Amino acid sequence: MHHDQATAADGDARRDGFTILRGRVRPETLRQLEALLDQEARSLGAPETGRRVGRATAGGDYRRYSNGVDIAHAAVGDLLDDLQLARTLSDVDGRAWLLSQVFVFDLSAGDAGLRWHSDFRSYAFLPATEHAWTAWVPLDPVGPDDQHGGVAVVPTTVYSGTEEAKMFAFTCGALDDMEYIGKVMAGLEGFNALRNLLLDKAAIEPAMQPGDTLLFDRFVFHRSMPLAEGPRRSRRALALRLVPADGEYRPDIHRTQQMLYSAAGVPPHDAPIAHLMGDVAQGERLSGAPGLVPVR
Repeated sequence: MHHDQATAADGDARRDGFTILRGRVRPETLRQLEALLDQEARSLGAPETGRRVGRATAGGDYRRYSNGVDIAHAAVGDLLDDLQLARTLSDVDGRAWLLSQVFVFDLSAGDAGLRWHSDFRSYAFLPATEHAWTAWVPLDPVGPDDQHGGVAVVPTTVYSGTEEAKMFAFTCGALDDMEYIGKVMAGLEGFNALRNLLLDKAAIEPAMQPGDTLLFDRFVFHRSMPLAEGPRRSRRALALRLVPADGEYRPDIHRTQQMLYSAAGVPPHDAPIAHLMGDVAQGERLSGAPGLVPVR
C-alpha cells in the first residue's frame, strides 16, 4: 500500500475520481459535528428511530454507526457552507448537486469497518453509469503515521467501478435466468479475490487531520483502514452522499439489486432516499424531490 502524503495522495477529482479538500472545515463546525455524532450515538438502537446501527451492518463492522442523520440538521448545513462543494464539483462537471444522506461512524480498535467496495448499491436508485459523490469528514487524525483508521482509495486511472456497476445492473435485469444467476454467484469469489489483490497493491492511504475532507466519486473503490492499537480509543467520522440534481430517479434498479444480493446471502441495503422523494416518479429528475438539500 502506498503511504504517500504529498500531492499524489491528495488526488485530482477529474483525473483520479477523488481529491482531498484540506482544512476547509472550521473548528467550530467540527465541534458541532462531534456533538451531532454523540447525539446520534445516544439514540443508537432506539426502535422508533428506524436507524440501523452497530456491528455487521451492511457488511461493515463499527463500534457505533448511523445512516439516519437528519440531512437538514444545522450542523450539516454549516459543514456544507464550509466545504463549498458546489464550487468544487462544478469545476469537475458543471452540474448542480443535492445532499441525499448523512452517516456517522465510530471505529474502535478491532473493528473491521468496510472492506473494498465501490458504491453501486449505495446509489442503486440512479442509472448504473451515473456519477455521484461522497464527502468523508474525519473528526480525528487518521493515516499511516498515526493509528491508521482512515479510508484507503484506488484512483480510477488504475481501476474503476464503472464496468462492475454496468455488469451488476445487467445482472439485476436477468433475475429470471436462474442458471445465469447461479454461474455469476459461483464466479464472484474468484473475481473479487483477483480484483482485491490489485486494489491492495494500488491503494493510497492519505493522512488527514480534522478539518480535511476526502471527496470521492461513486466508482472509486475504497475501504476502511482498521484503527491500530494506541492512545486513541476510536476514530469518528461523518460522510455526506451527493447526487446530481438532473439525475434520473430509478427505484426499480434498487429493488432488483436487493433481490440479487438477497439471493447471494448478502445483508439487505436501505432504500436510502425513498422517504425524501415525495411525488417524484420513476424516470423523473431528482431535482423535484422535496426532501433533498441543494449543495451550496
